[in-house]
Amino acid sequence: MSDQKELRIVNIFRDSIDSYGVSFYPDGDSELYYVDPSNRDEYIALDEYFSYLKQVRISELQRIAQDLGAKHFKVTYKEEKTSFSEKKVSKKVTAKSIASADVEENYEDKKYSITEIAAEMECPGHPPVKPVLKYMKYDPSIKGLVEMRMNENGPLLHQKLMRY
Repeated sequence: MSDQKELRIVNIFRDSIDSYGVSFYPDGDSELYYVDPSNRDEYIALDEYFSYLKQVRISELQRIAQDLGAKHFKVTYKEEKTSFSEKKVSKKVTAKSIASADVEENYEDKKYSITEIAAEMECPGHPPVKPVLKYMKYDPSIKGLVEMRMNENGPLLHQKLMRY
């Protein structure tokens, strides 16, 4: 059995959207959409896809923290975009008809951009309630956090995760 994802290209006319029972974020006016990874009936505009998923994941993390009885919650989401362009220039150099040499020169241009989206909240805290996971359903760190916090014999009181 293969783990390959199926690529579906569907053409839906704008005047027939309602008959398919699907919804589009932010609206049905974009040209290309990706399917929402947690709901096959929701489609996200290609231009909005990654920022939308960041927003809903941060919101879900806040809800998970609150359900688990957190008193303080902070999430920092960092993204690093790196682009490289490389040029190769070849030259033939001749020195006063005595000798000649081929010279190859490499030029690299690197550009970095870091975006940070953060959420922080204070809550009164309460006994944990098992959260319903949607976007974080398959994340092993979140699943482990929920299991440890829900453990009545030795509930988790503090945890700090860092991903690189």
